[in-house]
Formats: sequence, C-alpha cells, structure tokens
Amino acid sequence: MRYVLAVLALLLALGGARAQDVPVGAIRWDDWLPDSPDVALLRLPQWQSRVPFHAARDAGGTLRINGALENVLAAENAYARAGGLDYFVFGLYPETGSWGRAPARHLGLNRALATFLRLPDRGGMRFAVSLNQSFPQDDFADVEETLAQLVANPDYIRAPDGTAPVFLFGHEPESWSRSLGTAERFRDAFAALREAVHRRSGVRLLAIFLHANPQRGAELARALGMDMLSAYVVPAGSGGRALPYADCVGRMRAHWQALAATGLPFLPNLTTGWDYRPRMQARGQRTDAPASPNWCEPPRPGELGATLRGAMQAATSDFRSVLVYGWNEFTEGGWLSPTWAEGTARLAEFRQVLGAREAPREVVLTWPEYGVTAPACALRSTGRNREATLRACGRTGAEPWPCPPGMTVRDDALRAPSGMEALWHDGAWAVRRCVAREG
Repeated sequence: MRYVLAVLALLLALGGARAQDVPVGAIRWDDWLPDSPDVALLRLPQWQSRVPFHAARDAGGTLRINGALENVLAAENAYARAGGLDYFVFGLYPETGSWGRAPARHLGLNRALATFLRLPDRGGMRFAVSLNQSFPQDDFADVEETLAQLVANPDYIRAPDGTAPVFLFGHEPESWSRSLGTAERFRDAFAALREAVHRRSGVRLLAIFLHANPQRGAELARALGMDMLSAYVVPAGSGGRALPYADCVGRMRAHWQALAATGLPFLPNLTTGWDYRPRMQARGQRTDAPASPNWCEPPRPGELGATLRGAMQAATSDFRSVLVYGWNEFTEGGWLSPTWAEGTARLAEFRQVLGAREAPREVVLTWPEYGVTAPACALRSTGRNREATLRACGRTGAEPWPCPPGMTVRDDALRAPSGMEALWHDGAWAVRRCVAREG
C-alpha cells in the first residue's frame, strides 16, 4: 500500500511539473480595427455569438470594435494569464510596401503587437511573432532589424536552449520557396538573416514552419532550412457539413501522430474551433457544397480541457510547447478570448488544466461607455459608482467586461476619460476592479 501511494504521489508530481514545463501559446489575428471587414461580419445577426468582450454598441446601435487599444491589450493579457497561457503569437507583417502591398494596412495589422509591447506591466505574459507573408530580397534587411529588436526583448518566449521561436506561415506556404525563385535561395538568405539577427541581438532563432499537411510541410521545412514543424490550424476536411467537436479532436490527434512520423521536432496544434462560414458567405460562396470545407461545432463543456491534456502529452520535442488556434479568430471559428455569449468559459477550462500563471491579486479593467456623456450624466475625473451614475441619468451602459477566471468583482465605477482615452471616446469610461476569489 505504501508503494502504491508513493507511485501515485510521483505521478501527481510529474503531472504538475508537466503543466508547468509545457508553455502554451495562442495565435492571434489582429485585424480587429474599426474599418476591418471582420468587424463588419460580426455585425450580422447570425454571428452575434462570436462578438468579443471588448465590442460595444455606440449611441446609434452600431457595433464598434478596436482590438488594438491599450485597455483591450491589458485586459487580454490579464485574461490569458488567468487562463494559464504563457505567450501570444502575434502576426508580423513587413511594412516596406514591397510587391505593391499597402504599408498603412500592415502598420494596422502590427498595431496590437506595438500596443502589447508598450504595456507597463505584462505580468509575466510573453510573446512570439509569426512571419505571415513571404517577402522579397529587398525586405530581408528590414525584417532582420525588426526581429533583432523583438527577440532581444526579455519577454520574448525562449526554448530551453535559449533560442527564440519565430514562426513562418502563409496562406500559400509554397510562397516561401517561390519568393526568391527557389527553395535553395530562400534557405541561404534566411540562414544569413538568422546569423545577422544573432550578431545584433545575441539571440539565435528557432524557425518553426506552419503547414496544414504534415508530409508536405516537412518537405518544405527541410528544403527551407527550418528547425521545427507545426500548423496554424487543423482543418476539418471537406463536405460542407458540421462535425461534432469530438470528430475535430480526432483529426487533431491524427495530425499530431503524422507530425511525429515526419521525424522533425514539432509543436502540436490545438484547434479550439474551425468555422469560417462568415467569410465564405461574405464572398458569396456556398457553405453546403460537397467541396466546401466542413466546420467544427462548438466544444462541449470539458472537451477543451481534455484536448489540452492530450496536446501536452503529444508535446515531446526539446521545445515542448502547445500552439493554440486561436486567441481571437472569431470569424474563422477559433478563439479562447472572452465573448459576449460565453464569457470566460473557455479560459476557465484551460485554467483547470494549467493553473493560473502568477495570478495577480487585483486586475483593473476599463472600457468606454458609449452614450454616457456630460452634461447629461454627472461625470467626474475621479470614479463614481457605476450603477448609481447610470441610473441617475437614465442610461443602461455597455456590456460589462467579465473578470478573469478565478476572480470576482470588487467594485464598478464611472469616470471621465483620461489622457488618450478621450480620442477614442470623449465620454464616460467604466472601471471594474476584480480581485482573487477566496479559497
């Protein structure tokens, strides 16, 4: 009996260590800007269940979203840490305007990363970047300088050997081999970029290639000189029909096994959902045709946590990590971020498996209260009770932002905007203080 108890204690200890030793990262899609077509899609009634926590309706009833604001990134940072995540993967887009691309568009896509890096306190949350577009030879020097600055940041995620993971992804992965004419030319140019980044920053890169097909991905990764393999997302096949999330999990497990069979080190991808019908319908495409992609039904309670445990067990490479699709891919169907419909339920499941990462005792959330303005409502530079202030001026206020998992509301207040807040909304701002639950 004493031996059995000792073995059980050892297994429990190993399970706890495993959760701590396998960092979990979440892929971000940061086109949540006021003029984004993705924002327009979420205004349609059939997709209201995907609206993120930081959305709000203005005085005219129009849904407004700006996911690159500092108050949004600060809240996302707190939510992610409370859910047990270790790092975000931000898309990184060249800002040079090469190949006819619009620099303003790419500056917008990179804005959330820039905001994240300006947060005064990231609470231990780290980050990595994914090169989401191939680029010409003329851009290599610019990308090199950008990467050297980013990987030198102490909050950039590191593998155990000190290397900095950098992901390479594209809607057409073969574009990387075509960007310089041949795979060999790209491999040589990227090897030179890696050395230049090391000279500038003192940090070596760990190049991780993202491809949905493990076999083809492995061929390309080897040809391009990559170090590891993973996927941006694990699709659900074709047939134009809904699949239970359990079936999508089965596809993930088969994908992990196929990655292992390639012989390359890999990161298992955990796909929280796959359903980009909003984008297909916007393009006028049929979603129910035999050649159309299948989509995953939302996970049932408990399914995300069980899938996360499986992904962590599948992470056996030297850089043991799980890559989650995604943090905020609302119009493609994969998210962990809180939403109006689900609150923090998905993050709560992750928290049950991972535990909170250095959870703070208090988190302050702030958001704009559209339609609540002076002099109709009594605003002050210092906070006043939110409920009483709204009641006094006959307003209902915005959808409140939920406290992170494991926390509860201490108090809610309203105040006038401070600093740059007034440029986004020159009216009332809510302030919610969340504290850790006792016990």
